[in-house]
Amino acid sequence: MVRLIFSLQLKKILTSDRHSVESGGSNSKPHVITKSASDEILALFERSKGWDGRHRQIMLLSKQLDPMPDENKNDNSLIKGCESLAWLTCSKDPHGYFSFQAYSDAKVIRGLMVIILAAVNLKNSQQIAEFDLESYFEKMGLIKHLSPSRGNGVRAIIERIKLITQ
Repeated sequence: MVRLIFSLQLKKILTSDRHSVESGGSNSKPHVITKSASDEILALFERSKGWDGRHRQIMLLSKQLDPMPDENKNDNSLIKGCESLAWLTCSKDPHGYFSFQAYSDAKVIRGLMVIILAAVNLKNSQQIAEFDLESYFEKMGLIKHLSPSRGNGVRAIIERIKLITQ
């Protein structure tokens, strides 16, 4: 049941469209999620046993990422430095909160994208700049187990997000 609730919350965050921040008008404050999706991801990986368990979680998380429409897969959204084909699009709501959509042809990268998006989606530029994604991945025990090319791909995704949100 807990996994289902988490899955639904994460899915809501990841599939939020460009009006994802709930508001009742121009003066209202955005909806705040009490337990962050990144905290939920960390808890999920803390319960995983060993690298095999973590790898399984990455593969399961990859199913949370909706396919990106073909028209959004272009040279502008293509992430350079990622060995797999990977795309990232972004929009910013009137309150300054970013909403990302990402996709990759590789299942592992899709799972890693879910982990990254859980940390940055529906955050403003200051929150994204202050969030230590390297430490986030280290806490989950992922960076040391990723191949050099996968690690470089993760870093390329993170750098792209930080560049977009400056």
